[in-house]
Amino acid sequence: MFKRGGKYYMTYTGNHVFSAGYRVNAAVSDDPLRGFEGFAGNPLLLRTDGATVGLGHNSLVRGPDLDSDYMIYHNLEGHGVVGPLRHMDIDRVVWNGERFAVWGPTAEAQPAPEPPAFEDRFERGELGKAWRNEGKGRWTVKAGEGLRVKTDGGDASALLIAKKDAASDFTAEYHVKLESGGRAGAVFAYADDKNYGTALIDADARTLRVRVLRKGKAAEQAEAQLPNGVDPAQLHELRLEKSGLELRVYADEMKLVSLQLTTPLEAGSIGYAAEGTDASFGYVAFSDKADGSGSLTAYAPVPGRMDAVHAEEAGGKAKLADDGAGGFNLAGLAGGQKLSYRVNVAKEGEYGIRLRMKPVAEGAKLRLTTESGGTAIELQPSSLGGAAEAGAWTIVGADGVKLQAGAQTWKLEVAAGEASLAWLEAWADVPVEPAQEGFDDRNDFGWSRYEGEWSVRQGQLRASSVQPAKSLWGNYGYADYAFEADITVPGAGGQTGMLVRATDPANGMELNQNRTDFIRGYYVYLDASGIHLVKQDYGSIPLADAAYKLPEAGEWLHLKVEASGNRISVYAGGAGDPVIRYEDRSDTPLLHGKAGFKSIDAASRFDQASLAPL
Repeated sequence: MFKRGGKYYMTYTGNHVFSAGYRVNAAVSDDPLRGFEGFAGNPLLLRTDGATVGLGHNSLVRGPDLDSDYMIYHNLEGHGVVGPLRHMDIDRVVWNGERFAVWGPTAEAQPAPEPPAFEDRFERGELGKAWRNEGKGRWTVKAGEGLRVKTDGGDASALLIAKKDAASDFTAEYHVKLESGGRAGAVFAYADDKNYGTALIDADARTLRVRVLRKGKAAEQAEAQLPNGVDPAQLHELRLEKSGLELRVYADEMKLVSLQLTTPLEAGSIGYAAEGTDASFGYVAFSDKADGSGSLTAYAPVPGRMDAVHAEEAGGKAKLADDGAGGFNLAGLAGGQKLSYRVNVAKEGEYGIRLRMKPVAEGAKLRLTTESGGTAIELQPSSLGGAAEAGAWTIVGADGVKLQAGAQTWKLEVAAGEASLAWLEAWADVPVEPAQEGFDDRNDFGWSRYEGEWSVRQGQLRASSVQPAKSLWGNYGYADYAFEADITVPGAGGQTGMLVRATDPANGMELNQNRTDFIRGYYVYLDASGIHLVKQDYGSIPLADAAYKLPEAGEWLHLKVEASGNRISVYAGGAGDPVIRYEDRSDTPLLHGKAGFKSIDAASRFDQASLAPL
């Protein structure tokens, strides 16, 4: 659990440690003891195929730039001598308002965490040329003891100032220990001896006092009592976050002061100060980043998804708009405006790229330019979606985009009209190969079984009613396609159906987990009341229902499911009109994945399956 912006965030691991579907979820509350609600984007970390699977046991750490967060977790290799054999992983955490995401899981090399703009550990025998003494104290540095100051009592300020300036918005960290009464702590925004700020621990008053001097006078100030049990004679961390007109000051990770400035602070130096006390100091650093702004210049991994607000350059009239889920979208993007996104492409190859956009008026168009040959890609609505509807969220994109491996910058331009933008997603694209499967060869080679009792008999694929069953076909890189097959109508209480856009499957029945939803994908199924569409993501969200008159239990029905963009269309009995047409306008539509079959509490049969591109 950790706290940010007045809210408490809890991350936790789900299901069995030896399951490929071991995963990390998150929840948030205003109270540390109750009221937690899960993230809409759960699972935060999940991968069941590839180099890293079974992801869990996480901690969050702050990066060396003082602004970035990273999630440390493990993956599962298999059974070890005394327990699971695991390896450590690290991926960047990025914030969008009150919501965070993990840029991962990754298995390829990523850019190393950035260092701070300035830091000093005082692990030497002299002060050095990076500092200047602006007060009356005697400052010394000694290996093994760090930085010390003697003031000989009195109220005169001893100031030690770094010669490198921090930006007007910054994050800084200080370590201070008072050896007697008096005051000592941090200096920030130092321009000269009449214009600077201090955040000082007062050992006598037991307060943390923050004061900003402008032209030699206290312009803004605030103070807070130190919590009970805090001993100023012990080493304490002070953390300052300055963003816009807000200055936040933390002591040992506890936010004690939030000061609203009347006018902006200019760029200035940081340092240490002491008044009427001898004190010692440790590590000090600052970064020209604040409130997660470091994510704007970080490299998002591809394959992966990044929020639109993480553009390095937004420019123009772009503004933040509440997305209804604790974060923000970019709005007011007009023709000619350009956004820049830094990405790190894992491998050279062809990729599918999708963007979630909302045109303000019809005719809005986007153009993406990658560094792979500088080709400009026109991003169009999906084939079934037609023209993008004004005022409604839709998916636009392109397939077969050739990308070079490595760190690069993409340019996204509003080529025409005006639009809002939510996110960009890319994955390794695989063109859909037309395929047919009649099971007449008495096997289901090419299908992957994940749970259930399967067999091939009399030219049919069969799933026993003994336990829930699912099996997948195709490729995870498939995007827009039609999947159709003959399936049997289940008996009372059972389900028989088809999966599209399926990824991250795991066996939910093994290890006494007894779950039928260990998959990401759209599930179209028959039961006694008709035809249904749900979205599964290690949980189930009902999307649409059709009160269709089904044949008798055990009889055949031909189903066809088309997936294009964010639209899922379901056809039954060979009819030309869909019984369900659903546009997933949520923030988390599923855009690519395999096809497959699934049944629950039913003896199900499947035949004459086919896949075709749209």
